[in-house]
Amino acid sequence: MGNLLKKIMVRLIWLLLIFIFTGWIVRGIYHVVFQSSEYISFASPMVHLTKYFASALFIFIMIYRYFTLTRLGKIIIPSLIVLSVFGLLVSSLWFNAVNEKEIVKFRVIYPIKYSWGDVDYVSSEIYHESRSGIKKRHRMKPRRVIAKYNIHLINGSSINIWSNYLSIYTMHQFVIENEIDVKYLTEAETFDQNFKSYFGKELPMAHFVFGIKE
Repeated sequence: MGNLLKKIMVRLIWLLLIFIFTGWIVRGIYHVVFQSSEYISFASPMVHLTKYFASALFIFIMIYRYFTLTRLGKIIIPSLIVLSVFGLLVSSLWFNAVNEKEIVKFRVIYPIKYSWGDVDYVSSEIYHESRSGIKKRHRMKPRRVIAKYNIHLINGSSINIWSNYLSIYTMHQFVIENEIDVKYLTEAETFDQNFKSYFGKELPMAHFVFGIKE
């Protein structure tokens, strides 16, 4: 019984570590393999899902290895393992990147590249996540800040390249210098009230990116 309990605790610790560190590991791989200094901004909108798919994969593998499965279970569990692997790959290899030469949409194994000549305009926007359902009960908890820097293409599609405000500040300088049209979608009058504490000493940079007159 003691040995069984020890094995269960070890598996639970592994599961916890997978859940905590998967996202960080994927971001580290991004930095080494893709990002480095090649791109000004590098956005991975689905990377937060990797920890869920990796955790699910671990759980299903443990079930397959250590439980006696019925005939139906021998079909369902391997299928869930395959789906978890697929979800992990998609969420890991789904990102947008941009530099002075090109805009890249990378989708698993297929990169779609655009030049700045394909751009109609860019837009910047920042807002607080709205509260709904259970979140309304926790009003003391700060609402998550959501920032977007969208590149709108002539074909009608758009690409959000927001990674962090330092990268976007550099990117926005390039946009302004090249006289690309910009639409500022954030309410200027309440900007400092809503986001001064979020940006701190970098508030002037935020003003530049979101079109706030000082």
